[in-house]
Amino acid sequence: MPVAETSLHHWYTAIRPHLTDRQAVVYDALAKLGRATLKDLCAYLSVTPNAISGRITELKEIPVIEIIGRCKTQKANIYRIIPKQQELFPCPKPTHQPSNPPSL
Repeated sequence: MPVAETSLHHWYTAIRPHLTDRQAVVYDALAKLGRATLKDLCAYLSVTPNAISGRITELKEIPVIEIIGRCKTQKANIYRIIPKQQELFPCPKPTHQPSNPPSL
């Protein structure tokens, strides 16, 4: 799923400053996957569940991700990024779009 320039700007200016580097890695992976279980995220990031389960809990508490259901085959929660983050992290309209967003 392609990400709009305004979404990228919003991420780099409003949401990213509120996250630790480790939270940002999990957030970015979930943004790329769209929705995923802990097992899916672990496979994508090549880590064990204990390496990111705490970050998932933290991201739910902020809140920037939410549980949208349960995977019956994995018996695990399915997570996604909360669609209306602009309401949680308001940011001003950009005066220009960054041509090269900063790397995480």
